[in-house]
Amino acid sequence: MNTSLTLQHPPADPVEGGHVAARESANSALDGPMLFAPDGLEPQAGALPKPWEILVVDDEPDVHAATRFALRDFKLDGRTIAFTSAGSAAEAIALMQTRQDIALILLDVVMETEHAGLDVVRHVRDGLKNKLVRIVLRTGHPGQSPERSVVIDYDINDYKDKADLTVQRLITCVVSALRSYRDLQQLEESRTALKRAQADLQQALAVQERLVRERSDMLVQSEKLASVGQLAAGVAHEINTPMANVATNLGTLRDDVSDLFRLLDATRAAVPELGAPLELRRLQKEINVDFLRKDIASLLQENITGVERVRKIVQDLRDFSQVDRSKKWQWVNLHRGLEVTLSLLATDLQAKSVVVVKEYGDIPDIECQSGELNQVFLALLLNAVQAIPDGAQGEITVRTGCENDRVWVEVSDTGSGIAPVHLSRIFEPFFTTKPVGSGAGLGLSMAYGVVRKHGGDISATSILGRGTVVRLTLPISHVAA
Repeated sequence: MNTSLTLQHPPADPVEGGHVAARESANSALDGPMLFAPDGLEPQAGALPKPWEILVVDDEPDVHAATRFALRDFKLDGRTIAFTSAGSAAEAIALMQTRQDIALILLDVVMETEHAGLDVVRHVRDGLKNKLVRIVLRTGHPGQSPERSVVIDYDINDYKDKADLTVQRLITCVVSALRSYRDLQQLEESRTALKRAQADLQQALAVQERLVRERSDMLVQSEKLASVGQLAAGVAHEINTPMANVATNLGTLRDDVSDLFRLLDATRAAVPELGAPLELRRLQKEINVDFLRKDIASLLQENITGVERVRKIVQDLRDFSQVDRSKKWQWVNLHRGLEVTLSLLATDLQAKSVVVVKEYGDIPDIECQSGELNQVFLALLLNAVQAIPDGAQGEITVRTGCENDRVWVEVSDTGSGIAPVHLSRIFEPFFTTKPVGSGAGLGLSMAYGVVRKHGGDISATSILGRGTVVRLTLPISHVAA
C-alpha cells in the first residue's frame, strides 16, 4: 500500500509543551510504554527482549502519532520499539545528553528555526561524539535544506521528504537504520572487548617480563655466588699446601732452635773451665742470651698460632663452599655449618662488638646439600649483624632443636627490627629496606628458595626497635620430588 504517512494515522494526541509525551505506546497514544506486542497482545514483564529505542523529534504532534501508528506492529530480531518524543531541537539535545541507548533519531529539520534539526545533528556528532546512533532527517521543506548539500555536509544516514514518505518506505528506512545500528553496536562491543583483552594481555606480558627479569637476575646472582664459592675453594686449596709447609717448617725450626740453645748452654758451662778468650767474654756481655731465648720462643709461637689460624680459615672456606659436594645430598650436622659461618663472620662481629650466644640443642644429622644451607646461614647471620645499629651493643642468639622428624634453627638479633608493612615482603626477590647501594635484596629470597627446595619452611617475626627472629625448619631425611 503506497499511502502517504501523513494520511494514515489516528487523530492527533494531546500535546503538552508542544511535544508528545516520551515513551508512549504505539497502540495507545495516551498512556503506557511504547512497546509493540504482536497480534495485539500485551507484553509481560521480562518476556520480551529490550526494545529498540527510537527518538522522534518534530514540532508537529500529528507526525509523532502517525509514526507510532505506522510502526505499531514493528518487530526486528524479536525486539519491538520504544519511542521517546521531543517537540524541539532544544529538547532533543537535552534528551541526548543523558540517553545513551537511542538507536535511531527520526529528525525534523525546520522547527524553532529553519536549521534546528541540523543543529541537533551537529551537537550529537560533534558535541557528544556519538557516532553510533543512526539519524534520519524528515523534512516537509526540502527546498530550504537541499538533500545533496545536507547529506554531504552533515553526518546523517538518510534523508526523507515527508510528502513522499509512505508507511512502507518508513518501515524500510527504519529496518535499514536499526540493522546498521545493530551491526555498529556489535562492532563497538567487539572493539571494546578486544581493547580490554589487549590491556589484560599487556598487563600479563608486563608481569611475565618482570618475572623473567627477576629470574634472570637471580640466575646471574646465583652464578656469581657459585663462582665466588669455586674461587674460594680454589684459593683455599692453593693456600692450604704452602701453609702446611710453613707450619711444618716452623715446628722444625722451633726444635732446631731449642737444640741450639741446649748447645749454647753446654758451651757456656764449659767456658770458665777452659778459660774464655777475651773476645768471647765480650760477646757474652754484649748478647743477652736469656732474652734471645725468650724472644725467639715467643716469636716462633706467635707464627705457629698465626699459621694455625690461617689454616683454620682456609679449612672453613673449603667447608663453607663445599664445591665438590654442594650438589650432592649427604648427611650433615648443621652445627658444623653454623660454626664455619660464624668463623667467617668473625671480623664483622668484632667490628660491631656483637656478642654471639649459642643455644644448641641435641639434633641429628640431616640429609641436605650442605653448601646451599651454609649460604642460608650466612644470609641469616649477616642480616642479623647488619640489623644492629653501629655503636650499639648487640646480641645474636643461634638456637637449634628437633621436633619429631624435623630440625629447626633460629637466628635472633637485638637490632632495629622490621616494620609490619615490610615483614611480609622480606622473602621477595629484590626487596630490601637497606639504603640504595647497600644490598640487592636477594639474600633472604635465596634462603627462602633453598629452604623450600629442601622441603622446609622459613618464617620471621619482628618487633620494631627490639629485634627479629628468623626460624627455619628442615626435614631430617630428604624425599626426592
